Amino acid sequence: MNTETPLQRQIRAYEAKSLNPFKPSRNFFNKVKIGQKRFWKIVRGDDSLKVSELEVLASYFNCNSIDLIN
Repeated sequence: MNTETPLQRQIRAYEAKSLNPFKPSRNFFNKVKIGQKRFWKIVRGDDSLKVSELEVLASYFNCNSIDLIN
């Protein structure tokens, strides 16, 4: 079974709005203050978001924090 994580859904929504694929740059990682390896673990669902990460990613993807955990 291939279920989509909440962060994957938000990335997909972001791509649909921007009409571009999401390709995080070094600037993105510096802005959200999450390391590249950790970010992709969260995207895959291997790690859970910390509260501070939840807030900054919700702001970046212009969504509610709850959308990143449900």
